[in-house]
Amino acid sequence: KRKTDAQRWAAKVETEIREGLYFKTPDARKKTFSDMVTRYLDDVAPIRHESRLASNAIHRHLTWWSKKLGHLLICDVTPSQIAELRDALLREPVEDSNGNPLLDDQGNPRRTKSPATVVRYLASLSVMYTVAVNEWGWAEENPVKKVSRPKEPRGRLRFLSDEERERLLAACKQSPNRYLYPIVLLAL
Repeated sequence: KRKTDAQRWAAKVETEIREGLYFKTPDARKKTFSDMVTRYLDDVAPIRHESRLASNAIHRHLTWWSKKLGHLLICDVTPSQIAELRDALLREPVEDSNGNPLLDDQGNPRRTKSPATVVRYLASLSVMYTVAVNEWGWAEENPVKKVSRPKEPRGRLRFLSDEERERLLAACKQSPNRYLYPIVLLAL
């Protein structure tokens, strides 16, 4: 009712913020990053990512993030930690289907993860955080939005060979869709 009451309240809240005690969402202080990954993979991923390939990729990405950040409270994950892990991911060797790093004769990684792969890992993390912020109220903001993505190389430009073009047109002619052949022919 009075200005002094409002000033006292503001001073108290500012002190709590500085000391890390004030959070609009109490879940941010209770839930761990690992809890968020588990809930997303159990409740959201099966519905949102219907293709098995996409679902497996999301699971692989979020499991990797959970191994690195799972012990932290959601509110303690910062953009700088995510950026540090982004850089570590760029140096990580590519793995075979069993999860073993592909090494050369000297034991060095044959190649490391590409910028495109790292962008996919960040995208999976960002989608999960967006759900946690907007739908669950588990976080105040998405820290991934403050992290820059590695620059991806331009995709390669490829043209069909004469043989590939002939096979494509033959397959289009056999299609029950009578519009497919003229559309593909026009596109070529």
